[in-house]
Amino acid sequence: MTVSGIDGRTIAPANTTSNMMPVLPVQTPMQHPAWSQDVGHKLMFMVNQDLQQAQLQMNPRHLGPMEVRISMGHEQQVNVSLDRK
Repeated sequence: MTVSGIDGRTIAPANTTSNMMPVLPVQTPMQHPAWSQDVGHKLMFMVNQDLQQAQLQMNPRHLGPMEVRISMGHEQQVNVSLDRK
């Protein structure tokens, strides 16, 4: 599964976790100004692919994964939940 991001870059899950949750790598280090844009691209990928949950793998890797859950609320309201593992 791949899709083009907002900026035209191709986004694809790196792999899946043991419970079949896609793992999306965030290549931009957290302290870099472009980190929020990179995470935003991953969230848009999830919405476009109708993924309700995925793990974002942070950079550097020792920061561990972040679990993301997306659900649709009333009147097409999108709810996003981020949880550090």
